[in-house]
Amino acid sequence: MMIVLAVGCLMCGTAIRGMWRYQEAVTQLREIRELKTEVGRVSELLQSCLVGEEDDLPECLRAWSDMSARIYGLKLPSSGTVGLLAEDFKAYQRNTAGDFYRLTGSVGGPEASELYARVLMQQEDRLFLCDLLLSRLSEYLSTHYPILARESGILMGVGSAVFVYLLLVTWVFSRSFSRDIYQPMRMLAAQAEEIMNGNYNMEDLPVIREDEMGYLTQAFNKMKAQIRKHFQDQEELWRLETLLQDAEYRALQSQVNPHFLFNVLGLAMEAALVGDAERTVDVLENISYMLHYSLTSVRENTWLADELKMVQAYLFLQQRRFGDRVAFSVSFPQEVPALRIPGMTLQPVVENAVKHGVEGMTDGGGVEVLLIQTAEAVELCVRDNGWGIPRERLEALNRGEPVQESGRSTGLGLANVRGRMMMFYGRPDLMRVESVEGEGTSVYLKYLMGEEDFHVPNPDCR
Repeated sequence: MMIVLAVGCLMCGTAIRGMWRYQEAVTQLREIRELKTEVGRVSELLQSCLVGEEDDLPECLRAWSDMSARIYGLKLPSSGTVGLLAEDFKAYQRNTAGDFYRLTGSVGGPEASELYARVLMQQEDRLFLCDLLLSRLSEYLSTHYPILARESGILMGVGSAVFVYLLLVTWVFSRSFSRDIYQPMRMLAAQAEEIMNGNYNMEDLPVIREDEMGYLTQAFNKMKAQIRKHFQDQEELWRLETLLQDAEYRALQSQVNPHFLFNVLGLAMEAALVGDAERTVDVLENISYMLHYSLTSVRENTWLADELKMVQAYLFLQQRRFGDRVAFSVSFPQEVPALRIPGMTLQPVVENAVKHGVEGMTDGGGVEVLLIQTAEAVELCVRDNGWGIPRERLEALNRGEPVQESGRSTGLGLANVRGRMMMFYGRPDLMRVESVEGEGTSVYLKYLMGEEDFHVPNPDCR
């Protein structure tokens, strides 16, 4: 490549030098022709001044000055016949300039005729020198043109050879590049695309050469093996976490149900002791439904209507427990969407509002459950007017962090509710908690609408 660059530089230098020399000679020819024109113009203006047109004298002086500047400014080769002629021309101009100025200073005087004849003779000499320079420069061009043409032919031949050589080198390099770099890169890109699509069980790429591409291929194979192992470990971890969550849910059920059963059976015993058979039946029916629902819906998806019925059964029992101390209200439409939702997500929120919001109030407590339906989702709001939640705990709940709660709960906790919503919908923003200390708390659950557009009747409120 260095040889090619050197030859290319030499060719360019030779071509530029030849073109410059030829262009310089052409420029000199044009300048001498212009000088010859100036010499003739000075002679005409001088003759006009001598025949009585003295107004042309300033113009004649300017023309003389231009002519002198052109003569002294001739840029001809310093050696050879042309250079010697140019130097003689400049010397002749310096030696004869005095006659011109004496003639222009004595226009109309007695010696004007003699000076005029001498100056005209000098002008003829200047024209002769111009013609001689033109002849010598034309000879120079005619002599050197074949040389320039021959040099151009040589340059064209060398250029063609260099071009063919470059084509050959480019072809060899392209073959080598395709074999050593392009093909391995295509194989790397194809396997990278397979990895993007989740396929990690491909065979390792062959290492063709021990160079940078070979090192890159080895690193890619190692990376693929590590990713495959990581995903296998991650799948095993997910399986173990699922088993652990299942064990936790079952443990919660075994601990929650007896405790809740102890509380609500007291209501049934009280109703039976006072002989209120209808009330006893209502209490036992709601207890039976809640126990059955809590045992079957924790690990299964359920209908929104069934979850609302669970909430109504729970509020019915709590209303019997608290009496006038706490007011419970629900606001559901006549028909609710037939949505599949994660089970036991609304009831724990309602229970949390009762236990941590109004349970400690002696009077004026209230829990409200509202259903708001939009085209994209069904949003349920559970609101209480209890003591509210401190700011640090509220921020932790909205981040999805578990918060230590005092006492027991029949639900799975707000953190577990958020986790179940995340697992079901794949979104972390479907539950939010709003609270002001001393004023109460509102929890919003958003159940996204599916393709179902039919409704089921609202469960009866008791």
